Amino acid sequence: MNRWCDDRDALNLIIREKWTTINLLKNKRDEINQSVKNLKEDESLILIQLNAKNNRYIDLTKKSTPLSNMPRQNKIELDKQIKDLDWKIQTNPLSRIEEEEIISQIRHLEKQLLINRKELHLKKQKDELFSTIKELSIHRDTVLRQKIDCVKKSQEYHTKMFEQIKQVDKIKAEADLAHKNYIKFNNEVNEIHNHYLEVTNQIKNITYKIRKIKKETKRKNLDLMIEEQSKKAYEKLKQRKKLTLNEYILLRKKGLA
Repeated sequence: MNRWCDDRDALNLIIREKWTTINLLKNKRDEINQSVKNLKEDESLILIQLNAKNNRYIDLTKKSTPLSNMPRQNKIELDKQIKDLDWKIQTNPLSRIEEEEIISQIRHLEKQLLINRKELHLKKQKDELFSTIKELSIHRDTVLRQKIDCVKKSQEYHTKMFEQIKQVDKIKAEADLAHKNYIKFNNEVNEIHNHYLEVTNQIKNITYKIRKIKKETKRKNLDLMIEEQSKKAYEKLKQRKKLTLNEYILLRKKGLA
């Protein structure tokens, strides 16, 4: 009985230790799952930013494409041509037609210069957007790798946790069997003990009856012996024989002397 009791208590102690390990694994898994959730939110925000930046990059590309197809001149050359034409107007006597023609040339060059500036501005915006998109893509890849690593770790903790739970179920079955055997044996011991008490009581009763019978038998035998002695003493008295002191006392008690 003590062995089953000790086995049951030892198994229950192991179960408590296992549940401590299970709770630790569960807490770690839950922490990682929270990290996965946070990383998913970060990934969603990055994707929103990437989509917005990509759409903006496409818009800028559409705007810059017509400009890039136009004939271009170097900005320095355009500035020089404009200054030269302006100087020509200011320093040379020109007819009205000649002046208008030069002004038209200047406007054309200024328009070309404006196109160049606009194209350079768009290119600068596109380059900045491209760098931002590249950084966001790298960040997204980093977050994605972190998320995958966390998911793997979460699965590992989840697997370890359920392995521990399976072991607990197995140990619990052994502990329940040990407890069942303990209860069964304890009931058998109690039954034997109760039977022992019952038999002991029966023996006591029988012993008491035997003592009582012996006592009654002894008393009857004593009475018979006294009666026999009384008869003998009475016969001696009738025959006027000398009585002993005990015989005399015995007859006195009987009222015969």
